[in-house]
Amino acid sequence: MMKREKKIKQPAKKRNKGTLLHLNSSIENADNGEKGVNKKNNANKQEGNNQENEKEGFELNIPEETKDLLGEKTIDNFHLKLNRFALYDIENAYKVENQKISENFFYQEWEKDYSQFIDEHNESICTLFNKENLIKLDLKTSYYLLIGSEESIYETSIRLHHIYGFPYIPSSAIKGTFRNYIINTAYEKSEKKALACPKFIEIFGSQDNEGKVIFFDAFPKDKPSLKIDILNPHYKDYYDGKSAPTDTQNPVPVKFLTVKNTSFTFIIGFKENKLNEIEDIKKSFKECLKDFGIGAKTSVGYGDME
Repeated sequence: MMKREKKIKQPAKKRNKGTLLHLNSSIENADNGEKGVNKKNNANKQEGNNQENEKEGFELNIPEETKDLLGEKTIDNFHLKLNRFALYDIENAYKVENQKISENFFYQEWEKDYSQFIDEHNESICTLFNKENLIKLDLKTSYYLLIGSEESIYETSIRLHHIYGFPYIPSSAIKGTFRNYIINTAYEKSEKKALACPKFIEIFGSQDNEGKVIFFDAFPKDKPSLKIDILNPHYKDYYDGKSAPTDTQNPVPVKFLTVKNTSFTFIIGFKENKLNEIEDIKKSFKECLKDFGIGAKTSVGYGDME
């Protein structure tokens, strides 16, 4: 019987990790008013930044095809830059570098057009309703605002518009916050009692009925301001179930982005004209955002509006 030839196992092909990019360098270019494409004389600076990342032990892995498409261009969408072009720990692929998060993220050209864009956006919504069937409020954050609930590579995320890149408050969060406020204040914190009330269902709807009030995404009225905040767990080993909460453990600060000193435009539309109810809802809605806030960490003052 002929013996089968034993195949020699070939070593696994090493994957090309792509190129190393420096997140802050592209943001600095944006802050200086440069356009999305770097000049050729910045190539040496880019190479130096890549070496700096290697020394720090962090790198940005992108496919070879993406590297070729980018060339010397920078990313002008902050959502894309923050979540898709983050720096990873070379030794630990699950660890993300969050020390290079920038508070400044607007390109000068986009900043010039922003007010016009927002005005056109709001006007397009207002054309869907008669003037008397509309609530439009400009409310400003009195402290930090943190809208998360978005898949992110960071421990604490921030909601950014996937097309435009700026922070916003989604309509689902606005409606959910206001709905919960009404249940707690008008129906003794009982959703069952609320759903038994026709007026409540008329506003918010139910599984069997569609509500007659429409909540829209709230965009910043002017250029939003991002600020870095810190979450500082003092007992990491205790939270991980490894030891008791003692003072011998080192704090592990976690930086994350928040919105501060920014006005948002809230727009609520009504399918039917009931002037008295509209005024009541407007009053309750302002009280909700002023007294209870919106978003995460409202128990410590985040998300309050004025």
